[in-house]
Amino acid sequence: SMGSKQDDTVVSIDGESISFKEYQQAYDRIIEQLKMQFGKNLNDDILKALNVRQQALNSVVDNRIMLDQADKLGIFVSDRELQQNILDFKAFHVAGEFNLEQYKTVLRLNAMTPEMFEKSQINAIKKDKLRKMVVSNVQVSDMEARTWYEYQNTTMAVDYLKFDPRSYSDIAITDEQLAWAEKIMERVA
Repeated sequence: SMGSKQDDTVVSIDGESISFKEYQQAYDRIIEQLKMQFGKNLNDDILKALNVRQQALNSVVDNRIMLDQADKLGIFVSDRELQQNILDFKAFHVAGEFNLEQYKTVLRLNAMTPEMFEKSQINAIKKDKLRKMVVSNVQVSDMEARTWYEYQNTTMAVDYLKFDPRSYSDIAITDEQLAWAEKIMERVA
């Protein structure tokens, strides 16, 4: 069910609530990724076109369904697996070695407690194990593999591309690049 008024539930799956906070965190993660991709060009039109609100909702629902399925299948994460996962995080290394102070600093800068981070890592490991379990049981025919290969490796030659230059106003063009572009335009015209 959607949008319960009695609490901050955004959606409920099999009686389990997904809070607005979970949804907002997913939304914020997507926005951060888009900011890295689009930079200053990110605007409301792009957010609407990419349907970011729905993407965030799908993300939290998918996440919950995967974790529920992992639990139903008895997939668990041992303390040793979690510890190794954290020790392997390069962001927590100083001079090539795990550093506890670096760990605490990185978490604090990301507004996370060790408990929050460890829970997120447990969930990530569970989902990874579930994915591997599913993928290991998938069989693909030679024809399907070939079709996929061709799709992934088909390229197209483009002589020119039409776009709205106002969308790229923050780009600096060198004289060499301009000369190259004019040469191309002469060939196409």
